[in-house]
Amino acid sequence: MKKKFILFSSVILLMVFAVAPLMASSAKACLIVPASVVPNGAFIVSDYSQTTLPSGLIVGSANLAVANLLTIGAKSYDTDSISAWTWVINPVKEWTQSRFDGSWQVIGSPMNGFRYNSWSFVITEYGYDVSTMAYTFGTVQVVAQGFGCFAGETLVLHYAGTAVETGTWTGYVIRA
Repeated sequence: MKKKFILFSSVILLMVFAVAPLMASSAKACLIVPASVVPNGAFIVSDYSQTTLPSGLIVGSANLAVANLLTIGAKSYDTDSISAWTWVINPVKEWTQSRFDGSWQVIGSPMNGFRYNSWSFVITEYGYDVSTMAYTFGTVQVVAQGFGCFAGETLVLHYAGTAVETGTWTGYVIRA
């Protein structure tokens, strides 16, 4: 019995000091870097289409290009946001929701940037007046995956306020 206890204790100690460190996660700690995006150029809309449904909802789509300044940490990049833009407007409840499918591409280096999808880039505006296209409050949520020199990075942005189209969206980049 005593030999079995010593053998068992030895196996446990071997596992703790030799095997466990080998089994430990090889994951590295992520680096979180502050980031922001602010428009710094014209909004270019093309292929605009909008329809009012029998329910009263208004649905539409267009292509949208916007020049932006993307800042990650202390470094800034001039980017073009090129998107397929879709929206739904509820004139009775006075809200609109826009979704974007596209990317921020570094100007002069379009193989580098961040890709987003319609499920990961959503703008919602409240108090929306269809006749003036004005709203009282809006929110922005973006999660975009890096490509090119940003591969493996994730850009997360948020905005809440009254200047969705001109305000600074803030967040961070997760670097693995």
